Amino acid sequence: MIRSTSFALLVLACGCSSRMPNTKMVAVEPAAVQVSCAADADCGTAQLCVDRTCHDVASATAAACAESPIHFATNSAAIDSRNRAELNQLALCLRNDRSVRVNLAGNADERGNADYNRTLAQRRADAVARYLERVGVPSSQLGTVAYGADNPLCTSHDSDCWRLNRRVEIRPSDLRASASEPVKNKTTTDDDSKAGNRIDSTGNGTDNGSPLGK
Repeated sequence: MIRSTSFALLVLACGCSSRMPNTKMVAVEPAAVQVSCAADADCGTAQLCVDRTCHDVASATAAACAESPIHFATNSAAIDSRNRAELNQLALCLRNDRSVRVNLAGNADERGNADYNRTLAQRRADAVARYLERVGVPSSQLGTVAYGADNPLCTSHDSDCWRLNRRVEIRPSDLRASASEPVKNKTTTDDDSKAGNRIDSTGNGTDNGSPLGK
């Protein structure tokens, strides 16, 4: 009898310890749907068409126009596809506030001769300008300058340093809005439909330069 009672208690204890833990249901937010477009008219009233996708004007903060480097591969002036999102936000900012102007400063690393590096740096600045024009930024808001290898971010003589120096710096010349507030004065002009053909439909440039510079 005692043995039977002990066995029953053991079974009961095992049954209690094997209960499933309580689970909590968590709601999953649906992914944001990106709307394709060919022009601003295809988007909502608070959106602009940039790079064939509708973007909310509310995301066009002045911070998007702030200084930010665009990096390049060795011997290349081609826009990397990984920079498109950043450049599209810059375009959105510029198209929403026509008072903002940015200078695009092209740079190269120390390898190669000075003349070639300055030419390569100019091609890089021009590639960024063409991309921005293709997605609707008026050329009047863009300026370019080339420093070649004369304005390095890093002075070490290694590949990591060279990668940092192969860049175009975006330098806004007039930012009236704070970095956290949306830019003002949304307007649409004929310049919004301006599209250059010097950069292909993926936003990548072509680079036919000599491999001598860096």
